[in-house]
This record gives sequence, C-alpha cells and structure tokens, in this order.
Amino acid sequence: MMFQNDEGKIGYRVMKVVSRSKPHVANMTDDYQKIQDACQAEKQNKSLKDWVNRKRKTTFIHINNIYVTGDVCTDLKDDWESIPVN
Repeated sequence: MMFQNDEGKIGYRVMKVVSRSKPHVANMTDDYQKIQDACQAEKQNKSLKDWVNRKRKTTFIHINNIYVTGDVCTDLKDDWESIPVN
C-alpha cells in the first residue's frame, strides 16, 4: 500500500490479512446505539452549522492570515472579512 508522510515523502507499507470476516449490515437490533449516536451527531452538526450561518451575517469576525492559508478556513475566507495583520 502506497502512502505519503507529513514531509511529502512517498513510501510503501506491506499489510498481511490475518483473518477475514463476513460483512455486517447494520440493523436496529444489533446496532441501535451506533445508529442513535450517528443521528445525534448529524443533528448537532446541522444545528451548529445553521447557528454559524445565522451569526456570521451580523457578527464581525477577523481570521488571522496565518490561519487562512492552504486548506484551512478556505470555505470561510470568501465569506468573512479578513484584515491584513502586520
């Protein structure tokens, strides 16, 4: 299996299959708690996203340029005003 480390170097890993098991299809009897946790997390994420979208219209937010580079905050930098910091 090919991988890339934090420094950008490419390497390979050898993996050994120790055992195989049949795939499991989720059902309410065996997986109720996992399904409930996933649904709750999705609902909380949606609520937080909705709250942020409501607040960003009326709240001044400054994001320091060091946090706007690369992939960090790319979805926010177009919507929120950023003032250059010296």
